[in-house]
Amino acid sequence: MSTPIRFFLSAVSSEFHKPDPRDPRAFISYRESLAESLRAIRLPHTIIMRDDVARRIDPDFQPGHPPVGSQENLAQGFGDLLEALENEVRTATIVIHLIGDLAGVEPEPAPIRRLTERHPDFLSHEPELRALLGPLTGITYTQWEIYLAYQHARKRLVFTAAPEAPRSPAYAPDAAQAEQQRLHLSRLKSIGEHRSEFLHQADLIHQTRRALDREGLIPDRPDPTHEALADARQLLEKIVPEILASLKKPDPARVFLPDRAGLAAWIAALDTAATTYHLSRRALCTLLEERLALLLENADSSMDPTVYLDLATTYLALGENTAALHAAECAYSLAEMPCDPD
Repeated sequence: MSTPIRFFLSAVSSEFHKPDPRDPRAFISYRESLAESLRAIRLPHTIIMRDDVARRIDPDFQPGHPPVGSQENLAQGFGDLLEALENEVRTATIVIHLIGDLAGVEPEPAPIRRLTERHPDFLSHEPELRALLGPLTGITYTQWEIYLAYQHARKRLVFTAAPEAPRSPAYAPDAAQAEQQRLHLSRLKSIGEHRSEFLHQADLIHQTRRALDREGLIPDRPDPTHEALADARQLLEKIVPEILASLKKPDPARVFLPDRAGLAAWIAALDTAATTYHLSRRALCTLLEERLALLLENADSSMDPTVYLDLATTYLALGENTAALHAAECAYSLAEMPCDPD
């Protein structure tokens, strides 16, 4: 049995999680939608989330089955909240950290004192970060989560919210917290932390999926032969519509737990095509990205709507729904233009 992968999802609730109690469907929690999509992938994993205290989902999860647990099942620790968070980060495999405009709440001085008593050499293996943190004041619980990931050498995925990214109805701008976040992001930039920007919930989900796939954490077929790659490259015009057909009508044997972002259906569609053409999922994505690059090059100097339709379908095959919609809108606009009789 493979070792379970445990995710810790780190974000400020009032920016990325809390719905409007009067209309819960008006805002989709980033943490809940990401957790839902991670559960929909056939991974040997447990998902951990933090609201104001640590929350564990399905600690008894067995590989090959989706984790099931109560969102309200709070894991109470014997120490203070900072120690409870440290325990959750320490036992996680991957910490996913979202950076927005709000910093959250700071611990009281006592938990910080206990932290340094537990770790007299705190972050000694990360001296640049330790120097930037100074006296360990002005740091919030959510910010501590990523610093504790450094302390315990956990794998990290750091994402920053685009200005136009949807926020929780509980979100309210706060100049002091914005400054805390500016300093937080500056520290991470100074130590070279890799990060990327997300536009909305689905974008965050697909970026996370790409990272997991790139690191080989999503089960995949063996690398294909050179002959299979060459054959599939010549058949991409046939393969792309087949992927879209699978997306439209997912195979229930493969999509055992659908998710709102459609991640499970997209992976299943890729896997079906990869199996048919003797490819791995990663190899198929590489071929699709090659096709996309060529189409983008042609689109720069083309007024042909069919080029943009091909671009839209290739984006869809790659799971890039927002870019696909934009390309389709361009195709429609070009098709509506009056023809030049000359």
